[in-house]
Amino acid sequence: MFTNGSSTSAISLQSLDDDDFRNLLNSAAKPQYGSLQRKRKKSQKASEYGGRRLSDAGENTELSAEADNLLAQFRLEAELNQRNADIG
Repeated sequence: MFTNGSSTSAISLQSLDDDDFRNLLNSAAKPQYGSLQRKRKKSQKASEYGGRRLSDAGENTELSAEADNLLAQFRLEAELNQRNADIG
């Protein structure tokens, strides 16, 4: 089941070169949030990243701007799909 946004993302994904695609997959495969212990340390420092993109958090992901935007779209879509599944 593809929504309009999903098909657009799929087309955009095909436009990435091999290195960007590999970096996108590597970034998507990493856990978005740290362990509970790391979360506590971050909250104590008052620097919580929440659901922001990795590049916004200051981490070097080696992703192009296009790949970073696609990753953010995929994560948003996955979150919305999960919310809908939890509600429905």
